[in-house]
Amino acid sequence: MAKGGARPGSGRKSLAIELNTAQLARETLITKYGSLEKAILALWDSGEASLQKFVAEHAFGKAVEKTANTDSSGNDVDSPLDTLIKKGGKIVING
Repeated sequence: MAKGGARPGSGRKSLAIELNTAQLARETLITKYGSLEKAILALWDSGEASLQKFVAEHAFGKAVEKTANTDSSGNDVDSPLDTLIKKGGKIVING
């Protein structure tokens, strides 16, 4: 049976470890390709979709799925909260 309490080594790694890993990755790419720019171009030119997606997401950020509130005709519909805010209503929680 499992016992409660903290587990040694569990949880998120420290920021120092993450930064050290990032620095090591940069140094490795520079050693192999001569510069970060050449490394990024090599990844892009590889033709592998997963690497190209990786480069694009890090260059421009991950794509965000947009959701719109529309009725069956495709017209925009405000949510009840949007309507309340537009009318200048006050939101009161617990009285």
